[in-house]
Amino acid sequence: MTRNTLVAAALATTFALPAFAGGISDPIMDPEIIIQHVETPSSGSAMLPVIIFALLVAAATAG
Repeated sequence: MTRNTLVAAALATTFALPAFAGGISDPIMDPEIIIQHVETPSSGSAMLPVIIFALLVAAATAG
């Protein structure tokens, strides 16, 4: 009887070990890297509003 119990316990342990191999913790995942390309205006087009504002101020003060 004890031999059957030992054999049953050994078989149960052998078949149960793979079930606990991974554990219950959350899987570790690599972070997703997102690259966003943003177009900036060239220096000439960025200066246009400043030039227009300066011309309007000059026209308003001269008149």
